[in-house]
Amino acid sequence: MYSEQTPNPLALKIMLGTPPVDSGYFLFSSLNEGKNHPVLEDLLSLPGVDSILLTPDFITVNKTTDVPWTLLESIIMSILQHHLGSFPLTIGLVDAGEKSQEKWHNWKPETPEIASICKDIEELIDSRIRPAVEADGGMISFCGYESGIVYVSLQGACSTCPHSSETLTGGIEQTLKYYIPEVEQVSLVP
Repeated sequence: MYSEQTPNPLALKIMLGTPPVDSGYFLFSSLNEGKNHPVLEDLLSLPGVDSILLTPDFITVNKTTDVPWTLLESIIMSILQHHLGSFPLTIGLVDAGEKSQEKWHNWKPETPEIASICKDIEELIDSRIRPAVEADGGMISFCGYESGIVYVSLQGACSTCPHSSETLTGGIEQTLKYYIPEVEQVSLVP
């Protein structure tokens, strides 16, 4: 088990050496959301821990500005070490994508042409964009497409990163526009 710094000074990426979850992406932002999982309850009860992103490959812990990593990191690593045998966690259907704005919850393309564009967008996100975002401890979800605008959600290290607008326009938007001519812009869904 080891930790990695991310471009976001308020986020820490942790590699457990075992999958945190079998599949899916799960964001926990409150002690109540982490109930029934002792490791999440222990982490979310720490002063300064703001949220936890679980993926099949890593965990990202976001913190508030008032607690330094020098204090928090060793406690987080101790808690994870103590609960290592409980991984992978079995999580219900509260994945990060479901927490996006109501308009995009369960969004579906209206026409076969839009469905084809969305398929291309999702394939490009999966193959070229998601690996780069995950390398920095983040997660990207495709939420929808409308009138040339791709709507995405960023979680984990990317959600509070001071560089997220650069990632959105300089990385995600430019990549999508280059490969998919119908894409004019990428917009962030909170």
